[in-house]
Amino acid sequence: MHQSGDEKNLITAPLISTHKPATRSKAEKWVEFFAYGLGHFFNDLCASLWFTYLLLFYHSVIQLGNSYAGLLLLIGQVADGICTPIIGMASDHTKFKYYGRRKIWHLIGTISVFISFSFIWYRCLLCDVTKTNSLAVEMVYYSVFIIIFQFGWASVQISHLSLIPEITSNESERVSLNSIRYFFTILANLTIFGVLAALFGFSGDDDISPNDLDSFWFLSLGTIGVGAVFSILFHIGVRESTDYKSKEFVPESSHVDTSGRSVTWYQWFLNPEFYFVAVMYMCTRLVVNISQVYISLYLIDSLDLSKLSVAFSPLVIYVSGLITTLSMKYVNLLLGRELTYFVGLGFIWAAIETFWVIQRGSLANLAYLGSSFLGIGGSAILVTALSMTSDLIGSNTGTGAFVYGAMSFTDKLSNGVVIQVIQLVHPCKGEGEAACCSLCSPFYRYVMVSVPGVSSLIAYFGLCALILTRFFMKKRKTERVIQ
Repeated sequence: MHQSGDEKNLITAPLISTHKPATRSKAEKWVEFFAYGLGHFFNDLCASLWFTYLLLFYHSVIQLGNSYAGLLLLIGQVADGICTPIIGMASDHTKFKYYGRRKIWHLIGTISVFISFSFIWYRCLLCDVTKTNSLAVEMVYYSVFIIIFQFGWASVQISHLSLIPEITSNESERVSLNSIRYFFTILANLTIFGVLAALFGFSGDDDISPNDLDSFWFLSLGTIGVGAVFSILFHIGVRESTDYKSKEFVPESSHVDTSGRSVTWYQWFLNPEFYFVAVMYMCTRLVVNISQVYISLYLIDSLDLSKLSVAFSPLVIYVSGLITTLSMKYVNLLLGRELTYFVGLGFIWAAIETFWVIQRGSLANLAYLGSSFLGIGGSAILVTALSMTSDLIGSNTGTGAFVYGAMSFTDKLSNGVVIQVIQLVHPCKGEGEAACCSLCSPFYRYVMVSVPGVSSLIAYFGLCALILTRFFMKKRKTERVIQ
């Protein structure tokens, strides 16, 4: 649904002077859009491994306890959550004469990820050097590389998202950029799951164990190599203006400073739409990420499927998501942001119902049907939530990175806390293997149903609140004009 000027957020306002880049042909524009999509591919490859296999890796391969594996993931999420708004503000205030302020932070982040990522997916080398089996040394070792990685990941994510309103002010083109971005996210996940399925297939082992250490390490090295190439292509293909003066703007709303000064980051907190979009974005990420983290454990422990299902089910999720993403621009134009998001929630609820109904046995393979619903719904709500964030920023690109950083802060912190809580209430507290298996069977089923279910309901209420807020704001402005 196209948003009129009256429906814009409180601090959306015209630029004092608009920077107009050199005229580009349609072909040149789409080449740049394609190059833009390449810029987050490295991050997406890393995130695929991080969210889908981190708990499984540290629990089954490194053989840390459930709570310690969850703590490492929480440390990463908290580090990411703290870094995102700080990096956002730093990016907004960066004025680098010879390179775009978003691209320079993207480069810093890429180097950080390149240096740290492979160490997360191998045994503790410090433990080997010091010849100690100390759990404390192991936790500190992994935590250091995780924090460096998450700083780099956050730098790439925020700078890449902040480029969208810099590249184009057209709402339809912004949806296209978000769709292209998510297309490469899905492609990255398909790559990881496909390679891992091949590695598991060659291993000849039915269970994930310390014997799979080399498989994860080789995959992390391949991720670094491929990701670096895609990042280089992004930096070559995307141009960013360094005309920072053109990005200053004056707010029109009486709710914010109208003295002619540029609106600062904290004035976003005066806009009620900022909070509702943040709630929707946070809940969207909870649905997508928690499902991605626990789908593997659900398939193995709750449904007793084979090790290969750990790769095949995510493949189903992302193939269905890939098909959905290709249609997002047209669906958004046809239905509008709000209705598209609601339809996506409908598919999420269908997936939750499927996961709740099926049990071990002959019907266990219906989990792949639930995975397809999850892929369709997850793609729809994520692309739409990102597009809503772009709409919220509007022409206020000067503080765009802060907005994305704030959204990402809620996402990362909530994901980390929820996952750590799940790990702490995990029923297996050191009992025998048989007892753990019988307790884990219903546990992961409840996780796959309850967390996405509650999150999607909160997102629905956030959507309703956003619609009502825009309605009353439009009504109030109309009455003001009539008077």
